Amino acid sequence: MIHVDEITKQYEYESGCTCPVLSVLSNGARAIYKYPNNPQGKIILFNEYFSCSIAEILQVTSPRFGIAFSDEHTRVCKEKIDKDWSYYSGIGFFSEYLENVSPISRRSAKYASNISETARIILLDEILNNADRHSENILIDFREGSNALYAIDYSHAIGDPEWDCNSLKIGDCESPHVWIENRDCYDMLISAGGIVTAESLHKEAERIRMSINAEAINGIINSIPDDWKKDLGSSRLEAVEQYVLTRVTGIDSICDMILKERGM
Repeated sequence: MIHVDEITKQYEYESGCTCPVLSVLSNGARAIYKYPNNPQGKIILFNEYFSCSIAEILQVTSPRFGIAFSDEHTRVCKEKIDKDWSYYSGIGFFSEYLENVSPISRRSAKYASNISETARIILLDEILNNADRHSENILIDFREGSNALYAIDYSHAIGDPEWDCNSLKIGDCESPHVWIENRDCYDMLISAGGIVTAESLHKEAERIRMSINAEAINGIINSIPDDWKKDLGSSRLEAVEQYVLTRVTGIDSICDMILKERGM
């Protein structure tokens, strides 16, 4: 587990409901760090880590991520931040800080080098019940020779930041909720050349069926810190496993729903 050596900037609520911080890790990398005492609690840390792990398995281009901890040895920039180290202490989630990136727009998306991942991103959001995919949550990298799209921010995955066993409605694969909420962003990707057809969707659906199973999900859940597990409780962890597996099982119904919403 990597250490948060320094916290250099506090993001306000308007920049994200978790109020993350810009940090420097013990390996010298700059990262966005979400700490246990964030306004949404440890469930957000799980949402991020679990979702990014699923995205990694499906090869959705995303920033590097992982688990980090901060303690009394973490330096806090007192000139910019009015809180001390104790406010940020504990085991949290980090994702790589990307330089020279911007939220996608209809104009910039046309230059994306990995626009072919559009159908994959859409189905990732569907199996995670992530209805928070807007332009701020897909960044485009303008470094020379890159122009890659990065899918980020899964604070609202699994339905919302405060999901529980009762809110996970097994059998909602045919609901267009996620598609409708994310439609503007998806339309932007599709208009830029992202292919979302029966062929592309079912191809990605097969990838999901082959990759996301009980063993894979258990592996992710087993890798989270014990205090996250204790905070969420075994019943919620079991519920989210069954919920995602049910959506994977129903992935063809999800594809059919998307095609219907597109009028195809």
